[in-house]
Amino acid sequence: MDRKPRVPLFLVLLAVVLAVSLAPLFSFSVYSVSQMRTSLVAGQQERQLQQAAAAAERLDAFLEQTGHEALKLGHVLGARLSDDGSAAAAVLTGILDDSVALARFRPAGGGPDQTAARDLVLPHEIRQALDRDAELLLRAGGRGEEIVLGGPFAIGPEGLLAVTISAPVSRGYERFGVLQEVASFQSVWNQVESSIPPPTRVYLLGPSGSVVARAGRSASDGVGATGRREAVQAFLGAGSRSRGSRAYDVIGERGLARRCLGSFASTERGWGVFLEVDESLALAPVRRMTQGLMMGGAFAALLAIGAALLLGSMISRPMARLATISKRLAAGDFSVSAPGSRVRELDEVAAVYNTMSRRLGDLVEKFRTAARDANDLFLGTIRALAEAIDEKDPYTKGHSIRVNRFAVIIGRYMGLSREDLKALHV
Repeated sequence: MDRKPRVPLFLVLLAVVLAVSLAPLFSFSVYSVSQMRTSLVAGQQERQLQQAAAAAERLDAFLEQTGHEALKLGHVLGARLSDDGSAAAAVLTGILDDSVALARFRPAGGGPDQTAARDLVLPHEIRQALDRDAELLLRAGGRGEEIVLGGPFAIGPEGLLAVTISAPVSRGYERFGVLQEVASFQSVWNQVESSIPPPTRVYLLGPSGSVVARAGRSASDGVGATGRREAVQAFLGAGSRSRGSRAYDVIGERGLARRCLGSFASTERGWGVFLEVDESLALAPVRRMTQGLMMGGAFAALLAIGAALLLGSMISRPMARLATISKRLAAGDFSVSAPGSRVRELDEVAAVYNTMSRRLGDLVEKFRTAARDANDLFLGTIRALAEAIDEKDPYTKGHSIRVNRFAVIIGRYMGLSREDLKALHV
């Protein structure tokens, strides 16, 4: 009969200890990592929303301040032109500073423009925007106090960020023309960049969703693909002073997708500040926590293995000793005894084995005594019969004893076993 494979006690205890110790740890780890992941994603998006909203407020404050200053300069220029028609050049020259790269006055009567500018080549896009905004204000006429903002623009290879500002030049109800500036807000954008630490990427979006700057670089750096991302699409569908967050996949240069978290906030003028970070970087604490949990799990597994070895040795060694004692009992050695144990159950088993061994020894000894007595009685009977036969004839007296003795001697020389010699003797 085939015996089924036997599983060592150590493996059974190891499985039990691992299941009891590691199963709760694994369940708690999965739950903790899931909750931490959700919290980190939500926290990262909320932090990006706050940073984007703060950046949008900075841009709005700059545009508002610059617009008010341009409106005041328009009033000043209008007052001087009413007294001296040639005063525009001096006023325009005085406007130029580190933030204003160009100042231009376009008269309402169709005369030549008067311009004061730094050594800066304006792209055709900005010149078109200035002409368009000037015509818009000149057609409006009257005593309007409105200003027209254009942009944002990236100028030159360095991507200098600038905006066009057009303000009416008038005195009372008389409009002399339009004052226009090309003002740089590069310093404001630099402050935005410095307030948002890496690895978060920062984008400045125009009203159409085009990328004007990314971390201080112009859109010519090949980041136009940002306009196709889900968060930017949400920005285009929202109005001014709006904000939102999205999680989406971005296809990299090698065609591999990476998960990103994007947030945007729009300015009052419809610009957008867009922040983006790879989800894997935002979830770096989760990876560290997972590694810590894995190390803790490995340590717990080692402890479980050690506990299983200890428990296994405490149980298997006494069991092995009892198995050895049982084999010696089966071989007829009733002098062995099982040592006691500090474990109560194992000590009771050892005591039962010792009691059984003593009782079996007593029974076997009684059987041996009875067998010897029966054998002696049997041999005595045979010996009495042989002596009775020998007494009938003096010639054959002692013959049976001599034959028995010689037969046993011959059997020993032949190498017969003890049992065969015994049968031969009988």
